[in-house]
Amino acid sequence: MKTASDPIDWNPQRIAVSGVSGVGKTTLCKQIEEISGFPRVELDSLYHGENWIPRETFVAEVQDFIKGPQWVMELQYRQVRPLIVERADTVLWLDYSTPR
Repeated sequence: MKTASDPIDWNPQRIAVSGVSGVGKTTLCKQIEEISGFPRVELDSLYHGENWIPRETFVAEVQDFIKGPQWVMELQYRQVRPLIVERADTVLWLDYSTPR
């Protein structure tokens, strides 16, 4: 495992961003998308259907997206975490200390 101070000595292509709720996963994904030009999908948009009911196509849509050679996305939702981790070449864990 590397830390924020370690150099990146590979060329990230499939990036998953993990951390607790509200830590900034989506914000970081948007920034990575802007810098890299990689496609990005927000998992919440795939998971939630009308009236916040989980969509039956969620897992299939995630599988389809992660088939691509480059992408960035949040690492969440128990059903798809293993699929995302298996394809990701880079996982960023946002682990900030509690504000005081």
